[in-house]
Amino acid sequence: MFKFMMVQRMLMMMVMLMVMVMVMTKTTMMTMMMMMMKMMIVIKTMKKKMMITDGDGSTIVRRLYMKTKRQDGQTGDRTWCSGVLATKMKNDKEVKDWISKLKLTKAHRPSLTIKLFCGEYQSGRFPSSNKNHFSRHILCLAIGAAKFFEVFFRNPMEWGSWAMDVALWQRGLFLLLTHAFVIFQSDILSQCHLRPEQYTWEFFQRSNCVYVRVFTSPFLKRHTYVGSTTGTLGARERTRLGKYRQLARSQHVVGELALWWYLKTDTYHLAVPIVFMHCPLKRCLHAVEQFWIQFWRPTLNAPFINQILRGKHSLRTAAVRVTATRRHLFSFRLHRRYRQMAKKGYAVQPGPFRDASIVKAAMFSLQVLFDLAAEGLQSFLAAKLLRSGHVDDLLIYQLYRLGCSLGDPHIETTVRKRLRKIMAFRNMTVPSEPSSLCIRGLGHASFAADTRALMRTLLKDSHATVLPFHVPKLLITFKAHPKVKDVLFNFKELVEGWEPHGADSLPCDCQNLREQFPYLDLSDGHIASPASKLGIPGLLGDIASSSANNQVFASVSSLFGGFRASLHRWCKKHHVRFPAEEVLKIWWANQVQHHADFVCSARKWTVVDVLHLQSLFPTLVWHIRDHQAGHIHVFCRKKYAMMLDAR
Repeated sequence: MFKFMMVQRMLMMMVMLMVMVMVMTKTTMMTMMMMMMKMMIVIKTMKKKMMITDGDGSTIVRRLYMKTKRQDGQTGDRTWCSGVLATKMKNDKEVKDWISKLKLTKAHRPSLTIKLFCGEYQSGRFPSSNKNHFSRHILCLAIGAAKFFEVFFRNPMEWGSWAMDVALWQRGLFLLLTHAFVIFQSDILSQCHLRPEQYTWEFFQRSNCVYVRVFTSPFLKRHTYVGSTTGTLGARERTRLGKYRQLARSQHVVGELALWWYLKTDTYHLAVPIVFMHCPLKRCLHAVEQFWIQFWRPTLNAPFINQILRGKHSLRTAAVRVTATRRHLFSFRLHRRYRQMAKKGYAVQPGPFRDASIVKAAMFSLQVLFDLAAEGLQSFLAAKLLRSGHVDDLLIYQLYRLGCSLGDPHIETTVRKRLRKIMAFRNMTVPSEPSSLCIRGLGHASFAADTRALMRTLLKDSHATVLPFHVPKLLITFKAHPKVKDVLFNFKELVEGWEPHGADSLPCDCQNLREQFPYLDLSDGHIASPASKLGIPGLLGDIASSSANNQVFASVSSLFGGFRASLHRWCKKHHVRFPAEEVLKIWWANQVQHHADFVCSARKWTVVDVLHLQSLFPTLVWHIRDHQAGHIHVFCRKKYAMMLDAR
C-alpha cells in the first residue's frame, strides 16, 4: 500500500510538471513550480483530513460529504461519491458543490496570490476591484485540478480518451488564465475575445468547433495553426496524434503540411490547442475556418507554410510564391500595417476589414465556394445561383480569384473547374494562369527596372481590357544566355557531312599553324592540343583559355527578336495592349546604348567575339575532349576525321 501511494504521488507530480512545462514560458517556470508545490501540499492536507483509502487503492471523497450532509440533517454514504466517479464528472455541478465549500477567505487570498505568482501580484500591487475576479479564476483552477487528478486517484496507470480531453482542456484554461493576467501575451488570443470563465468543460466538449494551436515559447510564438472539426477538439487531437506517430515511424500519411513541420522541429507537444468558436451548421465550418485563415494568415496553414518548409535535398527555403486574394478585406498591406501598429502599442482605428457588411460578404463568398466544391444538392444550388442573372460578372471573377487561396488543393481545383464551366455558360473570358515575362536580359543594371516600368505603362493603358481581379504581376524571369560551346564549336558541321574514308580529301594546315604557334601539341603529325596553348593575347585568348560553359551576350538583333516575341505572348495571355512598333523600337534603342556602354567598360564577352575567334582558324575543329567537360580543344580537320574513322 505504501508503494502504491508513492507511485500515485509521483505520477501526480510528473503530470502536473508536464502540464506546467507545456503551458508556461521560461520566465514563469519557477513561479509555476512553486504553485505546483503549494497545490501538492493542499492536496496532501485534504487527503489526510477529508479522504480515506480503500483496500483496492481507489480513493473516494467521504468525510467532507458526510460533514456537509450532516449539517443538512441527512445521512451520508458512499453512493453519491461512487456515482460521481462512475459518471466521470461530465459536468461541473458535483465538483463545484464540493469545491465551493473551500472558501477563499481574506486571510487565504494574499498567501495564494504570493505563492502562485511569486510576488508579481502581491496584495499591494493587485487592484482591489479584481480580487473577486481573481478568486473566481483560482476557484475554476481548483475545479479543473480536481477533474484532472480524479483519473489518477482511481487508477494511476489508466489513460484514456477522457483523460486526454481533460488534459487538453486544462492546458487551454491555464493558457487563458496566464493571458488574462498578462503573464503570456498573444495577439491571436486577444482577438479571440475569449475569457477564462467562458472556457468551461461544456464549451470545450462541443462539436463543430474552430480551434487554434499556439505556442507559448517566444521563439515559436509567431507560428500558429487554425483548423476546424465536426467533432470535438479532443477527437481531432487524437487523430492528429495518430498521424504524427505514423509520420515519425516513416509511414505514409495523408494530412496537413503542419505535421511535417512539427516533426522536423520536434515541437508538436509544445503547441496548445484552444477552441475559440462554434458553428451552428457543419456546412459553415470550412467557410469560417478559411475566413480566419485569411484574416490571421497563420504560418502553419497552407499556402503560407510553403514559405518555411524546405525541400528534401535543398539547403535553402523553397521559393514557393503565395497567391494573395487582392481583396480589400484580406489586403496584406492593411494587415501588415495593423500588425506593426499593434506591436508598437498604438491604438488601431477600426479598418475596412472590420466592417460588418464586408465580413458578411466575405463569409458569403467563402460559403458559396465551399458549397460549389461539395457534391449533391449544395453544389447544384450554388451553380444555379452563379449561372443566373442575379449575380454579375464582377462577382464571378472575384470568386475565381478567391478560389486560388482556399488552402486545400483538391477543393481549389474543383472550384476553379466548375467556375470555368459557369464562365463558359455566361460567355465570359476565362482568366489564364498568371505568368512572368521570360526574356534574356541586357547587361546594364537598370534594365530590369526599365522593363517593369514599360510593363506598368502597358497595364495602365489597358485598364479597360484587363480582366478585373486578375491584373498580372510585374514579374520578370531572365533566361540563360548562350554558352561559349553553343557558338564556338563547329564539329557538328564536319560530323553531318562526314563520309567514311574521306579524310585524305580534307585540307591540313598544321605546318603553318605550328610555325605561328609552336606550343601546340601534335598527334601523328597533326594538331590535337588544348586551345589555351594557342597563346592568343587579349580578349580572344581569355575566351580560348576559359570554360566552354561560360555565358556570352547574344547579338542585339536576336535579343530584340526574343524580347518582342516574349512581350507579345505576355500581352496576349493577360489581355494587355501591345505597344506600337515605333514606341517599342525607340525604347529598345535606348536600352541597347546602355548595354553597349556596359559591355565596353566591363569587358564582357559577346557572340561577335566568339565568332571572330572561330574565323581566325578556319581549318581547325573546336571541340571538347571526353571526360574533360568545359575544356576547349582544337583539332586538325584531317586528324578529327581519322578519329571518326577509328570509331
